[in-house]
Amino acid sequence: MERFFRRMPLDKPVIRNNYFIQVVKPSDIKVTDIDPEELGWSESTNGAEDEFVHGHGHSAEPAAYIAPATLRLRTERQTLRRLPRTGAIIFGIRTYLFKMEELAEERGVAGRLGSAIRSWPDDVGMYKGRKMYRDVLLRYLDERAERHGQKKGQRGIRIRT
Repeated sequence: MERFFRRMPLDKPVIRNNYFIQVVKPSDIKVTDIDPEELGWSESTNGAEDEFVHGHGHSAEPAAYIAPATLRLRTERQTLRRLPRTGAIIFGIRTYLFKMEELAEERGVAGRLGSAIRSWPDDVGMYKGRKMYRDVLLRYLDERAERHGQKKGQRGIRIRT
């Protein structure tokens, strides 16, 4: 990474987009109103922040409250840009959360998202915590896709990992 940062030019920002499924606590068991959607840290998905070990999958046990209402599509746009005067590198991140129940009502989205989740290799699925929500989410997405006349796992526009 150090070599990458040293060679990063002024005129070419680095942009990265990612997505994963996040679990949030239902409103009736929120501990705090500070971050009810868990934008800053998803304890429901990743376990306690102080105990998280990056690269070793998700440490949280599957919660009893996993349901379409507690699932979010979390997507992040991350950017790196070198400043011209100082040469310092700025890291910016913009996070978006979409409620699964709202997202799945968009025509074609449920089938494409279900297909994308099924297509993740095992290591990607582990990294994204798929075991936690797979059964509940895929059943829900399949039902929504069928309701919209889309076949189970039907592809449309590819969603990149």
